Order: sequence, then C-alpha cells, then structure tokens
Amino acid sequence: KETTNTFYIVSIADANCETIDTVFVDINPLPNANAGADVSICYGATTQILASGGQYYYWSNNYDTAYMEVYPTTTTTYTLTVIDNNNCSNTDDVVVYVNPLPIVSAGDDITICRGDTVQKGFVTATGGISYSWIPNTEILDADTDEPILFPQNNKVYYVYATDTNGCVGNDTIVVFINPLPVINIGFDSLICFGDTVRLRNKLANIGDTYLWSDSSTDSLLVTLPKDTTLYTVTITDINNCVSTAQRQINVLPIPFVDAGIDTAIC
Repeated sequence: KETTNTFYIVSIADANCETIDTVFVDINPLPNANAGADVSICYGATTQILASGGQYYYWSNNYDTAYMEVYPTTTTTYTLTVIDNNNCSNTDDVVVYVNPLPIVSAGDDITICRGDTVQKGFVTATGGISYSWIPNTEILDADTDEPILFPQNNKVYYVYATDTNGCVGNDTIVVFINPLPVINIGFDSLICFGDTVRLRNKLANIGDTYLWSDSSTDSLLVTLPKDTTLYTVTITDINNCVSTAQRQINVLPIPFVDAGIDTAIC
C-alpha cells in the first residue's frame, strides 16, 4: 500500500520486441477530520459542535452538516466522517459528557405563627456548594444554605444549588403562617369601688390557654379591684401562637354622703 506519490515503469517484451510504459500514482492526503474538543454539559442542556477538515460531513447521529446542536441525556460519543474534494475520507470522535443535576433538598415544610421569624439554622439546604433563594423578599442571607425567613403570609421559597460541575438543581419549601389568637376582653371602663369585674375573651376558641396578670389561668377572671388596675391576658392557642391584650378598670371612690346631725321634731 503506497503512502507517497510513486512513478511506475512497466516493460513488456516478446521474442523480438520490447515495449515500455509508465504510470504515476498520485497519493492524495487524507482530510484532517476534526470533530472538536470533548465537552461536558449538565443534564437537560444542549451544546454546539462545529467540525472542520473536509468538504462533506457525516455524523453518526445522521447529521450531514459541519455544525450541529445536540442534547444527549447520557454521555455520548459522536463519530464524524469527512470527505474532501478528492473523495478521500477520514474520521474523528467527540465525546459529550453529561453530568447529572445535583439532588437538592430545602428541607421539610414548616409552620410558624404570624410575625415569627424562621431563624438561621432552622432551614438548611443541601446538595450544592453555592445557593440562591427566591423570591428575595422577606428573607435574609438568601445566598447561603441557611437563610432567615420572615414571611407575612403562606409562602413558597425556591432554592437553587450549584454543584462542583456547575450544574444547578432546585427544591422548594413552604412556610405556612398560623394566625395569632384574636382577643376581645372589652374596652377600658369605669366601676364603683366594691363592684365586681368579670373579664373573658369574647372570641375564645377551644384549646386556648390563659395567663392573666394576676397569674390566674382561668378563661374567666373575676376580681374586686380596690383601685384603678390594668389587666393583661396572654392567650396561647392550639398552634402555640400567642397574643396579648389589656384592659384598664378605673375604680371610682364611693361618694361621701353627709345628711347632717340627727335632730328631734314634734
């Protein structure tokens, strides 16, 4: 098998004569097939491949152009065949490595009381080396694995985690908001000295617990204030949410009555 240009001479002779002929074999070089450098992508991504080195291009996945865009779901080897103007051909391979997406966890959904804050460490994301939380409202440290959350209503937070391959995965966590107990123990009021005061929450719910400012824990507070007193009640509901209310009872002294001294008449 010749690998360089070669000049051949052939001689044919019979008993009386001899003839000579020549032939030149011109060896065309093979085209320099170039499928490009191997590349790594993340699962679900696409990549562009640009070949060179020939006049015509044929890929193992049936593309017939130098340029193609591929989106393999597993690591794949693409074989390129190039053909030049001399109808010589050559091949090359390119490998597209597919990296899996990171498995990201934002943790379990949580429930808090309205006005509470999910402190640092109660929510911890895993699966990446860097993190980004959205939306970026009602949140602090949104670029860490342990954000501080303080939603005012039920809210879904999304965390996007990037791994060492630059691939990104995501997960969600829902923060549910329980309302605070509603308290109505009435408005500030006036009573006379010696009157009895009865205080209760007009909007009580089953399961509520009470703590009054005099340390009593009954739902109904019965008291005989001797002077003006500010009463405070703290109510904890079945969700462990807490509200506080106050009512001031202003005590009026008994009026002094003087009918004069006793007298005798006819």
